[in-house]
Amino acid sequence: MTRSYLIKPDVAGCLGSNTKGDMAARPVVVSEVEYEFDDWLGDDVVSSLGVWMGTKPLMDALISINATGITFRHATTIKSEEFHDMNPDGLELPEFIWFDITGRPSIDDFGHSLHDSFAIVVSERAMEVLKRFNLAHAEMSEYQPEAVS
Repeated sequence: MTRSYLIKPDVAGCLGSNTKGDMAARPVVVSEVEYEFDDWLGDDVVSSLGVWMGTKPLMDALISINATGITFRHATTIKSEEFHDMNPDGLELPEFIWFDITGRPSIDDFGHSLHDSFAIVVSERAMEVLKRFNLAHAEMSEYQPEAVS
C-alpha cells in the first residue's frame, strides 16, 4: 500500500458573499465559489472551510498525471479591503481555480479526511506533484487511515 498524506492549506481569505451552497455542511457543499483573499503568501494552494483553490500551473500539472478525486472548476477571486491595506504596492494574484475535491481518501488521489473537514488526503503520486509547487504555509503529515466502523 502506498503512503497518503494529510494536508491543510494556508487560509488566505474566506468564501465571498457570492459563494452558493450549504455552508453549514462539513465539508461545505458548494455549487459556485467566490474566494475573497485577505492576503497571499505565495502558496499554490489555499483554502477556506474545506474549499480548495489552486493555481492554474498546479492544475495543469495534476491534469498531466490524470489525478483522480478532483475536478477543476471556475471560481471568482476578489481582494478584500484588508488585502489592499496589507499590500499597498498592489500585489497581483495568479489565476486561481476551484479544486473541487470529490474523491475518497486512500482510494483516489484526492479525498476529504473523514475526521477533519478542513483537511484532505492526497496520494503519494499527487504529493510528488504538489512538492514541485509552493506549499510553504500548508500543514502536512503522513496520513493515518481512519478506522471504519
